Amino acid sequence: MLTYFMEQWGGKDGIAVSEDTVSNRMRHGRSPVTVRLDPVGKKDDDRKEVVLDSYDPEQLHCHRDFVEIFFVHRGHGVAFLDGTRFIIQKGDVVCIQPGQIHANYSLAGLTVYNCLISEALLAGGRISARYLEEDGRLGLEPLLHLDGTRILEVEDIFRKLFGEFLEKTLYYEEAMLNEVNLLLLCLARFQRLDRQQVKTREAMAPLLEYISSNYKTATLQELAEMSSYHPDYLSRLFHQTQGLTFTEYVNRLRMNEAVQLLTQTDQSVEEIAAAVGFSSRVHFYDVFKKQTGMTPGELRRRAVTP
Repeated sequence: MLTYFMEQWGGKDGIAVSEDTVSNRMRHGRSPVTVRLDPVGKKDDDRKEVVLDSYDPEQLHCHRDFVEIFFVHRGHGVAFLDGTRFIIQKGDVVCIQPGQIHANYSLAGLTVYNCLISEALLAGGRISARYLEEDGRLGLEPLLHLDGTRILEVEDIFRKLFGEFLEKTLYYEEAMLNEVNLLLLCLARFQRLDRQQVKTREAMAPLLEYISSNYKTATLQELAEMSSYHPDYLSRLFHQTQGLTFTEYVNRLRMNEAVQLLTQTDQSVEEIAAAVGFSSRVHFYDVFKKQTGMTPGELRRRAVTP
């Protein structure tokens, strides 16, 4: 297995940047592996399955004295990192620490921006200590899935870094150092926010499960008591994670059940309203029409009309 040092890639500079088109060489003689590709902005149902083999062993390598951060600029592929396989695509950032065995494999036109940062630079106090762990390693997750404007922001930083590295105009070292610190700031902010969102989703999961079974009677106050959150905070959290207010979310579940009962049973509208948690027939009508664009009677007639 090959081992690389910073001087082989970037000379004596503490930072080196490149734009690379990744090889798609495969290692033959192994059983194929099926992986699932996550298209950007798509739902789980839209994922595609891709069959690939392992890497050519010559592609596996490690770095001895530098960190590599690469950003997927175009296409998609697979990254191997210490035995773990990641599907990577536009907007993903991979952080490879010194000593980690890795390789990249292209599935379709994989092009990446690479930024190499020497351990000497990390240890020299010119990179903010807030981005480093206690052992001096860079404190980034192995894989970050950027989204929205953050993709554009990070891509712009890599373009500037690459331009400075190629042109090497006056004070380019300082310019590159500033851009690297900006890159780490951007990634650290995203990572912190992503961790908070994961914790929030984990906290919301049992509440959503409870609502799905008790939407006829569930109240925000009841959930607040279950979760030990203040009702006002829980209301904001609900809107932040679900894109709906608590009442809108519950009413959507109620209306889904109401539509099923209207189209599959002979129960009266009043009986259905009560069955899905409405004590007021008028309120049920108002919510139903807002959700479906028609009255309960109109929907039932359309359902039985051939």
